[in-house]
Amino acid sequence: MGETWAHSPNAAGRPQPLSGHLNNVAGLAAGFAGKFAASELGRLAGRWHDIGKNSAEWQDSIRPDDRGTDRPDHRAAGALRAFLRGLDPVGLAIAGHHGGLRDFATLKGYLQKARKDEQTLRIAQQSIGVGASAPRPDFLTDELETEFFIRMLFSALTDADFLDTEQHFREDSSHTRDVAFSLEELFESLLASQDGLSCDGPLDAARNAVYRAALEAAASPQGFFSLTVPTGGGKTRTAMAFALKHALRHGLDRVIVVIPYTSIIEQNAAVYRCIFGDKAVVEHHVNLDLDEETEFNKLAAENWDAPVVVTTSVQFFESLHARKPSRCRKLHNIARSVVVLDEVQTLPEGLITPTLAAMRELVENYGVSFVLSTATQPAFRERPDFPGLGDVREIAPDAAGLFRDFKRVIYELPSGVDETRTWEEVAEEMAAQPQALCVVNTKKDALRLFELLPAAGRYHLSTNMCPAHRKQRMKEIKFRLQERKICRLVSTQLIEAGVDIDFPTVFRAFGPLDSIVQAAGRCNREGRHKTGRVVVFRPKDGGMPPGEYRRAASVTETMARDLIPDRLHDPELYEEYFRRLYGVSNLDAESVLEKRRALQFEKTAEAYRLIPDHTTPVLVDWGEGQELMAEVARIERLDRRMFRRVQKFAVALYPHALERARQAGLCREVRDGLYVWDGCYSEETGLRTKGYSPDDMVL
Repeated sequence: MGETWAHSPNAAGRPQPLSGHLNNVAGLAAGFAGKFAASELGRLAGRWHDIGKNSAEWQDSIRPDDRGTDRPDHRAAGALRAFLRGLDPVGLAIAGHHGGLRDFATLKGYLQKARKDEQTLRIAQQSIGVGASAPRPDFLTDELETEFFIRMLFSALTDADFLDTEQHFREDSSHTRDVAFSLEELFESLLASQDGLSCDGPLDAARNAVYRAALEAAASPQGFFSLTVPTGGGKTRTAMAFALKHALRHGLDRVIVVIPYTSIIEQNAAVYRCIFGDKAVVEHHVNLDLDEETEFNKLAAENWDAPVVVTTSVQFFESLHARKPSRCRKLHNIARSVVVLDEVQTLPEGLITPTLAAMRELVENYGVSFVLSTATQPAFRERPDFPGLGDVREIAPDAAGLFRDFKRVIYELPSGVDETRTWEEVAEEMAAQPQALCVVNTKKDALRLFELLPAAGRYHLSTNMCPAHRKQRMKEIKFRLQERKICRLVSTQLIEAGVDIDFPTVFRAFGPLDSIVQAAGRCNREGRHKTGRVVVFRPKDGGMPPGEYRRAASVTETMARDLIPDRLHDPELYEEYFRRLYGVSNLDAESVLEKRRALQFEKTAEAYRLIPDHTTPVLVDWGEGQELMAEVARIERLDRRMFRRVQKFAVALYPHALERARQAGLCREVRDGLYVWDGCYSEETGLRTKGYSPDDMVL
């Protein structure tokens, strides 16, 4: 048959020999898997992953004159060879390297069919007794460890395959991936930047004390760490200082900063760019402006091969439970890294148990250290009735003392369960303040209160507004606050965790305890006033989101009888709160661990969703939205760039709300799964509807 090829000719007219591709991928995969004691298994996965291309049918399919031929499956031969040798993890990785990991039960039928194919079986059996031994790592002692290891081996193989294929077809991209920054250089930049900060007042001195404590703690052995610092305590810089020095101390590869919301990512990434330079920080999130994204950022986001990566909780944790090659190829680069989890209390209750299980696995077997960074630490420590995290070490010195040092607000709590306020009363109190924020529990409540405020200087924020609209509005609000102009803002919870905004007075509708405290973090944030004022009130006719949010509010209600304002400055209060909350919650609501133990990769990926994907984007007529409406009506399909543009000018609707709006003639489908909004879109409050509540839409 002559030379056997792995890939068709590239731009230079050269096809890639199969032997060269197999050797290249084997070498790369061995290096990647070597970080978790599996270099030989990685090498075999690389050598065998494409041996099915040694068939006449596959070779015919890549000839220049047969480009239209459907290419036969080339995975089965390599997967079958691995299973015949008892190397099931290698077989699963090979079988999934195109298309994704399969449930083990369905894979059996796939392999039985491969056995019956004479050519596939012959290729699988060739030289089957030859090859180096490939023992499994000693730490594989139960089903969960084995399942997680399969994922990491799969990641090593798929990234190696992607990279060598890229080298063949796009050599220029391969060179672009070369990292120009080291952790040592970034750490020196951080030290120099920190030296340039002022240290005049007591808050600056307290921040600096936490920063110095973090540098000292960085020499500690790897594992779990907490950084319990109140709002305004400099967690962004301090966590990075610890992470960089800890990585250097233990010879680790990178720092990964995981943040729950894209608004905070943009905010923190701007801080890191100011310290490290524009090209040193890789951002990986859906709101990244593709027109401003560098080619290096685009490529490094695919596999996180960079010294500092900033990403979302959804991207990080869902990737650990995903099955597709594009989502999983970065997993091996999480090994031997420091992961900073910012605002860690936002992880959903229904996924706490599988999330902590994955974190324990990374620490125990893959050389990862975690930093749990928040002002309201969740109760993640292991205890008799809770399989949490063992030996979580606090970085900040005297957390309780820090909360006293950073005390910048006074809480006003309702005197009893019967003390309520009407929205008219809240609006009257807000109107008496030149600058005030009120955070409410539902979008219906936000609209009601907003409409009661004086028109001058009033603002509204909710997910009824598209992301670009909210971003523009936030800039305007920050400007008015800085210029001391009238600014009264009504917002849903989206403004709470980590958003850098500073009001002298904050009102918060009664809700989950951590949400109340996070709202208080938007009050007197920079200490410009002697004390800020946080007014917690029970709305007389307010709403409450269902599910976890309502349950958390109920737990807060049981604690409120004994709650005094000063206790809200005590970090131990939040440990008690989360313990109570987890005690009344199903912490593995989707039975993720059961699916993982059964090697049900497809079912696990469906079950583990930090944000359930039950919504549909509806493009609105705001900003570039009108132009995009015309564009999406003309083009055949949405590419990555167009999809990102659409997301910025779209509001997400739940299925029942979408159907009701469609039947009412408020929206129409222009592409499969993409709708445009023909109803009213307000410059003040965003998407407006008639006949049903705005809370039918996503929070």
